[in-house]
Amino acid sequence: MELAPSKIVLPPLREDIRLIPGESERDGAPAWVLQDPARNRFFRIGWAEFELLRRWRLGDGDAVIAEVNRHTPLHVEEGQLRALLEFLARNQLLLGRGRGYRDRLRAMAQAGRPSPGQWLLHRYLFFRIPLVRPHAFLQASWPWVRPLFSRAFLRLLLACVLLGILLAAQRWESFSATFLHFQTLEGWLLFAIALSFAKIIHELGHAYMATRFGLRVPTMGVAFLVLWPVLYTENSEAWKLPERRKRLLIGAAGMLAELSLAVFALLLWSFVEDGPLRSALFMLATSTWLMTLLVNLNPFMRFDGYYLLSDLLGFANLQDRAFALARWRLREWLFGLGRPPPERHPPRLARFLVWYAWGTWIYRFFLFLGIALLVYHLFFKALGLFLMLVEIGWFIGRPLLREMGEWLKSGEEMRWNRRSIRTLSLVAGLIGLAFLPWDHHSDVPGLVVHPRQNRIFAAEAGRVAELHVARGQPVTAGEPLLRIESPDLDQRIEQARQELRIVALEMERKAIDEVSLEYRGILEQRRAEARSSLDGLLERKERLRVNATLDGEIAYLDSSLVVGRWIDTRTPLLRIVDDRTLEVHGYLDGEQRRRLGVNAAARFYADDPDLTPLAMRLTHIEEGSLRQLATPYLASTFGGPLAVRKDGSGGLISETPLFRAVFRPVGDVEGGFEQVVRGELRVAAEARSPLLHFLRRAASILVRESGF
Repeated sequence: MELAPSKIVLPPLREDIRLIPGESERDGAPAWVLQDPARNRFFRIGWAEFELLRRWRLGDGDAVIAEVNRHTPLHVEEGQLRALLEFLARNQLLLGRGRGYRDRLRAMAQAGRPSPGQWLLHRYLFFRIPLVRPHAFLQASWPWVRPLFSRAFLRLLLACVLLGILLAAQRWESFSATFLHFQTLEGWLLFAIALSFAKIIHELGHAYMATRFGLRVPTMGVAFLVLWPVLYTENSEAWKLPERRKRLLIGAAGMLAELSLAVFALLLWSFVEDGPLRSALFMLATSTWLMTLLVNLNPFMRFDGYYLLSDLLGFANLQDRAFALARWRLREWLFGLGRPPPERHPPRLARFLVWYAWGTWIYRFFLFLGIALLVYHLFFKALGLFLMLVEIGWFIGRPLLREMGEWLKSGEEMRWNRRSIRTLSLVAGLIGLAFLPWDHHSDVPGLVVHPRQNRIFAAEAGRVAELHVARGQPVTAGEPLLRIESPDLDQRIEQARQELRIVALEMERKAIDEVSLEYRGILEQRRAEARSSLDGLLERKERLRVNATLDGEIAYLDSSLVVGRWIDTRTPLLRIVDDRTLEVHGYLDGEQRRRLGVNAAARFYADDPDLTPLAMRLTHIEEGSLRQLATPYLASTFGGPLAVRKDGSGGLISETPLFRAVFRPVGDVEGGFEQVVRGELRVAAEARSPLLHFLRRAASILVRESGF
């Protein structure tokens, strides 16, 4: 009887790949690491995959499966073998010959090759430049560095940190004042040199720790993150190590090296005179290692902190597996598909992975948004805007659309249940809220002003003699407010009166006929001048009696204004406001001007929560737009809602055209609005769709920022 041919023909494995025993799985199952020496890549495989690879030389899929099931407690199925075969082919770990194999490799290379746009997008965001192959240097210098990894060095380090802290504490004022040396160009250059030196020590820490455990460091170089240079060390051979502790030490070695450098810098600072070297030591002892911890301990990016967390959990490919679990959890929460999870984990670990995935997504969202804004400002407007949109679309919009595409592919599996009904209802509600014109109001920044008001200053420098009013007191036009006395003015009035008396006496002592006509004319002129001077002085004195100029309320009264106080002519004494003429000036953009009409009802809400909202009505919208704000109360430079910038003369220039609208109150106004009050007007307006409004605003911003 002739045997049927196998359904799976196994091509041979590459002869250079290696299988290395790895750390056991979390459930105790053995694991191995598959090394591709040509590309220095490592793949973690399980027990079943290992047993299949051991018998791969048989070349027949059915035979391999039968051998594994016969000689091990495992039960392997055809699907597992096919998945392994696909994995090996995808990662070019098979040895193929002939035109068909070459065509397949060429097709895989073409599929994996990015388009010019994708290549440029990723290159300006992140790229590496290998600088050195340090293996020979590390091996040659290792005998000199070996003592730094001993217990004796650790004890020395502890002694140095205690002594350094003690010495710096004794000269704390001098130590903290060292930071002032970095306020100059020379100081910033020194900071850059110290930071670069610390980063070199950081990368050497990784490299020497790997060398200590017998690993090869293939390359060291510089990577660029959005054109910002950072050093890197290739430590992928750490996957060879089955001991988790050793991998943790390699991952933490850079930070440990910088902390050691900081300890010695802190100690040496106390023995060095003021100057550039001391400033550099201060920087190494304080900020560089703090920056390292903040950046490298971040578990959401693939820096040291991510690999440390992965090794601490004993969980390889942490992000990919956490993302897969979080996506499954999201789909089940939204649609209740009933699919099995991609991996089964203990409940506590599963919850941690889901929260970790969500935290990473949120962090990446804000990170990529920040990078988008950064590249926008790095280039000229049109290119910066294009790159920002590409950044947002590729790194934020593309993953969202891909996930939504997976939802659509799952349409056949969806069934009506409580979760799917809830999700569809929520989506329908959001779509309705986005498209339906339900927004009948417009919020407008506003400022309370009083067209009829009067600020009062002293007409003459002098002393307060009488004060008849208090803040908040109602007054009527002509009512006395205060009286000022001026000793200098009183003295000049007395001198003018004395001059009049002297002239009168002189004219009485001599008979008119005895006085020549010429002398008589002189006396008459002196009397007229004295009378005119006295009248002017009396008029000035009368102005020192300050009366109200309009009906209203004392909105402002100088708190230091008391009887007996000396005042000048430049300081405002009080302000009278006519509450009956209160207005609110609102500032509209172009769309608000289109949506709002005269006589529209509005309500003014002051920033001060103690003030009662005012019912208002729109009475007038100015035709011409404003580009410069006359008052600073609503300007963004003073904490207001209107975006402005200062011109060369200090004027406040609005970023967008604004139209001033006048609102007047409906009914009586309660107290509290005597001062200038900032707030917001909620105005009845033409209904609009929030989505269409957003699209319209986005289009206007794009046109404006593109420079067209």
